[in-house]
Amino acid sequence: NFHHNNKFVNQLLSKRIKIVLHRCPVTPATIIRYYISQALENGAKLVSMQHGGNYGVRDQKDSLQFELDLSDIYLSWGWDSNRENVHKFYVSKKSRVKDYDYKNNGPILLIGISCRKYFTCYGQLPTYNKIHVEMNKKLIKSFNKDVYDSLIYRFYHEYGYNERAIIQKEFPNIKISLREEVGHFYDLLYNSSLIISPNDATTHKQAFLLNHPTMLLFNPAYFTVNKRAKPYYDLLHEAGILYYSSEKCGEKINEIYSNPMQWWMTDKVQKAKDAFSEQYCRTTDDFTGELAKVVNNLR
Repeated sequence: NFHHNNKFVNQLLSKRIKIVLHRCPVTPATIIRYYISQALENGAKLVSMQHGGNYGVRDQKDSLQFELDLSDIYLSWGWDSNRENVHKFYVSKKSRVKDYDYKNNGPILLIGISCRKYFTCYGQLPTYNKIHVEMNKKLIKSFNKDVYDSLIYRFYHEYGYNERAIIQKEFPNIKISLREEVGHFYDLLYNSSLIISPNDATTHKQAFLLNHPTMLLFNPAYFTVNKRAKPYYDLLHEAGILYYSSEKCGEKINEIYSNPMQWWMTDKVQKAKDAFSEQYCRTTDDFTGELAKVVNNLR
């Protein structure tokens, strides 16, 4: 459909465009790809930004290098790089962040991941699905009755692996939430007392923005981090925010579940969270003003 898309885009595109600002340089939307490509062919500059996930953290090959190569300016969520086009910036996913009344007696929220039956360029590798599910099963089994009764298992979209069926077979009476029914986890987050994120992506950063009690549970052999990121993950681990063992994570939750905020607001926990946030989920009250500075400097 090249001729159709090309004609459509050129009806929209002004040759006067000097800068294209885009949240995700690898969007799958065909028309947007054509639009950006044609604008760049005409000499425009591309300003793009981190759109979530663990950018700037992983020591594995991923799409980051490709995104940096595409962009004239790349706005990170706080991390820096030896690439000159990377600008230390702020979180762009703040549209659902708001003031809310914390509920100390709210449910505990366990977040599932993108368990896909087949490999795609997005989401966890299928080989990690079993590891993820087994870690969560061990975690749930370590909970005392009060914690278990308070738990909601929040599943990601169903992509053929059947994480939901595996968990419900093991725990028939567990309370669940489906993304197909409740579109965004913020609707659950605002009513929870604590969230548990077994995935190093966007979820815990969104909770950090709210200063909401959060625990992370990773397999360290899979979620490996680069040298720049390691000290900040070590701080989370030492503060009891990040765990590499389901049993130890469950033990801590059993200890603090009656008042997670009291634990969360301790100096050690807050300092670790703040140090991590400054590098990987910086925030500002003037996002548009900061963005304008970047655009003006390119003119």
